[in-house]
Amino acid sequence: MAPRDYEGEKEKAKRFLRDFCRHGADGKEFPYRQQLALLAHRELRAVWVSLSDVAEEDPALAEAVVENGRRYQQLFSDAVQELLPDFRQRPVSQRDALDVFIEHRLLLEQRGREGGAARPPHQMYPPELLRRFELYFTPPDTSKPLPIRAVRADCIGRLVTVRGVVTRVSDVRPRMAVATYSCDQCGAETYQPVGWGGGLW
Repeated sequence: MAPRDYEGEKEKAKRFLRDFCRHGADGKEFPYRQQLALLAHRELRAVWVSLSDVAEEDPALAEAVVENGRRYQQLFSDAVQELLPDFRQRPVSQRDALDVFIEHRLLLEQRGREGGAARPPHQMYPPELLRRFELYFTPPDTSKPLPIRAVRADCIGRLVTVRGVVTRVSDVRPRMAVATYSCDQCGAETYQPVGWGGGLW
């Protein structure tokens, strides 16, 4: 099997988010453009991508998302991040601790580049630390729920729909997406993305 061109797949994701439309009562509606505009002005914190919509536009892309959910969640998140400046129509005046953190990280990154030496990959800032949104996929309408006992090792990495009754829940626990290790002596930081990261419903 030929290796997949993930840069090309990201371009497909950007094209889908920018161009997908439905025909409504008032003419064409662009649901993902609306989400991106709200996201760009911090009126939304999550993007919901329906795989039924993706399948309507590009069935091969929708199948690839189902087969490799985590990779495509990252690709779609990168696509959203790159599209956001195009949808920002006014400056966002709200500043919070995360804004200061992101500006500080980008300033340090820029200073590191001016020094001439490239930073090792484990010291590059993971994009998860610089994003202010999460991305979720909703399964295609054609996906059939599996009985929970049918979820086996071959389902790892795939988007799987299950149906059941919740009989007990635990407290909500924090989820670590990126582990950051700091050196006590020199202050250097190393980053390690961990875990599945959510975003699949």
